[in-house]
Amino acid sequence: MRTIETKVYLFNELDDQTQEKAIQNNYHIAVQDDWHDFIKYDLKEIGIELRSFDVDRGSYAEIHIDYFFETCEKIIQTHGENCETYKIAERYIKEYNSIHEKISAIHDSHHWSREFGSDGDKLMQCDEDLDDLDNEYQKELSEEVLSMLRKEYEHMTSEEYLIEMFEANEYEFTAEGEMI
Repeated sequence: MRTIETKVYLFNELDDQTQEKAIQNNYHIAVQDDWHDFIKYDLKEIGIELRSFDVDRGSYAEIHIDYFFETCEKIIQTHGENCETYKIAERYIKEYNSIHEKISAIHDSHHWSREFGSDGDKLMQCDEDLDDLDNEYQKELSEEVLSMLRKEYEHMTSEEYLIEMFEANEYEFTAEGEMI
């Protein structure tokens, strides 16, 4: 057995070149584990399940929504008006209500019968419109979730974030910029 003594330095005690090396060596330290948990939790609170994603090569976010209208209502209640998810939810609710007004008008018309006829075709079209709306909404939200994940990833791998993390946690480094 042998003992090796090494001088260690806090990040701000390193020279500029060694600080750069420490940042490069630890570029992904903040995103190694479940860095996306708070986004996943926020989505779950509004009724969206984040099933999988890739912010790099694949560039996708797979989400699942059980109750689209209820999810939109929760987004409207909890996300700010300037948030893209709020704008998407607002559009969805408006289009959803428009389709349901058509359905009500068909049901209220005197032409509706058990055989459906032309009004039955209109009802079937409304159902298709609702399905299309749900698919469009899921796609838009999926794209927005991917955007949120990308922004968080970029933030957590930024030089500013890493320096803040090194300093706040008082990480120690060798003279060569290797984290201890």
